Amino acid sequence: MSSSQMFCVKDSTSSEVCRCLEQFNENIKGTYKITKEQSGDNILHIFESFKGNVLVKLGESHFYADKYLEFISKSLLKPALFLFQGSDEFWYYELFIKGNMVDTMYSNLNIDIDRKKTPGIYKEKNGSPDTLAQYWSCNKAIIENYYRNRGDLNEHELNKKAYPEDEFTFGDEWQIIDFMDKLNIKYPFNENGKILLNGINYFMDNKYCQLENYEEIMKEAWNEAFNEDLPDNW
Repeated sequence: MSSSQMFCVKDSTSSEVCRCLEQFNENIKGTYKITKEQSGDNILHIFESFKGNVLVKLGESHFYADKYLEFISKSLLKPALFLFQGSDEFWYYELFIKGNMVDTMYSNLNIDIDRKKTPGIYKEKNGSPDTLAQYWSCNKAIIENYYRNRGDLNEHELNKKAYPEDEFTFGDEWQIIDFMDKLNIKYPFNENGKILLNGINYFMDNKYCQLENYEEIMKEAWNEAFNEDLPDNW
C-alpha cells in the first residue's frame, strides 16, 4: 500500500480548522479553493468533527505538513497530531503544542536510523505515552502498549496485538487505525477506500515552498500572525 499522511486537531471544529488553513495560505501568499476533486497531490480532505477531533488528510505533495501543525497549534492553542502511515509496515506520529513539536514516536525505529550510532535520536523518536496522554487527555494505559519498536520484535511477537480488542498486529502498518481509535480519531476510509465521514476538499498550492525567498516570506507571515519572530527551529 502507498503511504498516507494526516493530522488531527483536538477539541476543534472543521470550520475552525478550515479558517486557520486559509489564514496560513493567505499569510504565505499561497492559493486555495474548495474543489469537488477527490484525489490529487494538492488536495486536502477536511473531515467533520468526530468526538471533538478534526482530521485532515493531506495529499502526497504536502511535504511541509509540520508547518501547518506549528501554525495551527499556535493559532488555536490546541494540540495537533501528525499521523503518517508508511508502506513498509511502519507508522509514526508527531505531537505539536503551541507551535512546537513536543513528542514523536516511530513504530519501527530500525528503518531510518542506526540507534547504536545515534542513541539520542533513538530516544527522541521512541515517544512518550505520558506526554501524549497528558496533552490528548486520555489514559496512558490505553496507548502505552503501542510503544514497542517493531524492529526488535520476532515473528511471533509481530503477530501479536497491542490490546485484545485491536484489529491489527504489530507487524501491520494498519495498526495505526487501532492507535487512532484509542484517541477518538476516526480513520475516514473503509477497506475499499469509501469515505466514512462528511467533509470538504480543498486545493492548496504549496509551490511557494520552492521559492528562493521562502524563508523571508515565512518570517514575515509568522510575525504578522503572532507579532513575534519566527522560532529558530523553523
